[in-house]
Amino acid sequence: MSGMTLGLLVALATAAQAPTAAPSGDRETQCITEFREAWEAAVRDSGVSGRGTDSKEDVGRVLGRLQAPKVCLELPEVRAVLAREPERVKELKRAVARKSSVLARSLDAAATNPSSVDILERGGLIDKIALALGSSNLVSTNDTAVTLSLNVAGLLGQGPESELTRLGGSFTFGAKIPESEIVGFSGFPEFDKLFDVFVWDVKLRLLGNRDPLGKEWNDERAGLGAMGWMDTLVLRGVPTGGQPERELANVVSALAEEGIRRLTEARQRITTSWLVTAKFSGQHLTEQTGMDKYAGSLLVDKGFGGVGLAFNATYSSVQGIMQGAEAPNSLKTWNLSAGLTGSLLTDVLIEGRSAELALAGDWSLPTDGDDVPVERKSLWKVSLSLKFPVSKTAQVPVSVTYTNDPNALTNHRFVRGRIGIQYDFGSLKRMAGE
Repeated sequence: MSGMTLGLLVALATAAQAPTAAPSGDRETQCITEFREAWEAAVRDSGVSGRGTDSKEDVGRVLGRLQAPKVCLELPEVRAVLAREPERVKELKRAVARKSSVLARSLDAAATNPSSVDILERGGLIDKIALALGSSNLVSTNDTAVTLSLNVAGLLGQGPESELTRLGGSFTFGAKIPESEIVGFSGFPEFDKLFDVFVWDVKLRLLGNRDPLGKEWNDERAGLGAMGWMDTLVLRGVPTGGQPERELANVVSALAEEGIRRLTEARQRITTSWLVTAKFSGQHLTEQTGMDKYAGSLLVDKGFGGVGLAFNATYSSVQGIMQGAEAPNSLKTWNLSAGLTGSLLTDVLIEGRSAELALAGDWSLPTDGDDVPVERKSLWKVSLSLKFPVSKTAQVPVSVTYTNDPNALTNHRFVRGRIGIQYDFGSLKRMAGE
């Protein structure tokens, strides 16, 4: 805060406290009286000496205990402030939206979509609707898909505090994948035969929420919103003594620092919070029967400052006909994925947005029964992905995946690249206050 601005605020506050500028009207007079009583109570509760205005540190302690009298909240100018979305809540939304990895949203159902750019799925849900287009192998046009993600609350027109924001899902169309990726085994004839598949999933957020407008963050938003009436009332009603200009300067500085402190703490709580989501998925062939695949996943995210840790555990079962078997076999697999995520290039490519970088690994562990005549071996992948924004609603994901395939006829390792484009309609624009 500049010296000129500080001086102007102090001068205005001093004038407001002068006897010739006493509030007019019984309600305003009662507000000032009750506010000073509330201030004195907060001084006692905070344990500071004097009037609580001797230093900005003392003022800060008092502000932490201060409660606004009801009569003050009913003043027209205060009600006008409270009717608007608090500016510091807007700042919180913008701060979270600028770091895209914090929202922990995956737009292409990575844990169960065979054509996903990523191998790691985040647990956050979108606001309303999102679309992931053209996720394709860099050297093959066959490996393409379109994923449509939905949120129940958004589709029904309910706000971010609704319980239905916990429920979402997606549909993936047009993915063409080889039989080896369906059954997890490529050691038999025609393992590279392509099948057209349809994938659906349902997601339920069990714990946490990275949306700052979610009900989980009501207290944080209330604390930021309280700064609105504090800015309106404190300078007007705080009691001062023999050095009003110095004491009011302490109040002005403390109000500014208190707003920054509350904003920083709210952002820190959101970005470092736990996020746990359950998911159930089905994958079906569109041109023939058989080889239906069902999967259940647990998606976990935890923030650590500027870096996030994500973990997926997926158990799947697929009906596949394998060489040497007299009847369809139930092939069961555990997939364990973990990775680090973070944001970079903030405000560089698109103002108010950042790119998202992720380094992840996946371990596929078969758990087949005795009815499967061939022993499948575990498979692992390592992926590096980058999603960079190209507009307020669109981003382009690119990834490179290194994997082994010990189940192939000839053991080999290979590198595969993917690229796509994704649209999140509404979420980021709402977060940015647009």
